[in-house]
Amino acid sequence: MLSQTHAAALAQTEQYDLGMDLLSRLQRVTSYSERLDILEQAEEQFGQLEVRAHALRVADAARALSLHCGFDETYANRLYNATRLHDIGKLFMPTQILEKDGRPTDDEYALIREHARHGGDLLGPSAPEFVRNVARFHHERYDGKGYNNLVGENIPIEARLVQVADVYDALRSKRSYKPGLSEEGTLESMIRMQGYGVMFDPYLLRRFVEMRLAADHDRQISPEKAEEFAAFAKSRPMDDLAKAADPAVFQGWQISADGQRRRKVFDETIKYDVLVEKRDALGEVKFRLEDRKPSSDMAREADNSNIPAPRGPRF
Repeated sequence: MLSQTHAAALAQTEQYDLGMDLLSRLQRVTSYSERLDILEQAEEQFGQLEVRAHALRVADAARALSLHCGFDETYANRLYNATRLHDIGKLFMPTQILEKDGRPTDDEYALIREHARHGGDLLGPSAPEFVRNVARFHHERYDGKGYNNLVGENIPIEARLVQVADVYDALRSKRSYKPGLSEEGTLESMIRMQGYGVMFDPYLLRRFVEMRLAADHDRQISPEKAEEFAAFAKSRPMDDLAKAADPAVFQGWQISADGQRRRKVFDETIKYDVLVEKRDALGEVKFRLEDRKPSSDMAREADNSNIPAPRGPRF
């Protein structure tokens, strides 16, 4: 599970011994509930209090965002429980890196990036795919420049929801190498990040900004910025994709103002864009066109239509 470099960074530490004991205990169980009990005990033993507090805050924010987007309570609660474990892979993150008074070096950052993979491995194959997706893919970027280079709609929607909440809390939180940002400063930073590429799902980011504006009862956001953020929340999600350095990376996907997703591809046989898939704002597939056969293959089939087809199973 651990790379040689990662194991070397943990060697001769109490954390390494705890980690090896954890892996040994996990190997002796098969059910997800048993693994979950062991991982929850390990959180106490490893003493990563801020990692745990961060996970709870992110879980709250992700749950709130899902409800604001129209998901039901059942989904929101599933997302909360999965998000609670999104950073479980940090059990193997060297404490000296987690608590470092300054930004990580390139080598240290390479170790930090491994926590998403470790999280999926620790949860194991018996964990629901939904839960593993949150752990593995919450550091993806919509433009494909994240940890695993997944792009756009290929990123599970549960991971896209958690990513927004995770970045929000990371910006708001004080770290040894930076102060925490204000509510206004955090939303401004997230919108600015979106302009440097397409970091977040454009629709989910707009709904998150909208949600935070509605929650600003104590006026932490100035009237001028509130107006600016509201305008962003009402803007077209497609504006973000159009401004990307390489819009083709999104594979023909389009996002409407209400979160509907449509994918069109150019069909060489008819020289026209064809709708091949449609999803609603909650990520559910509403339409998917079966793979079209090249016109030459279709013509051959027509010519051979009088030849009996062999019987066999239909897939």
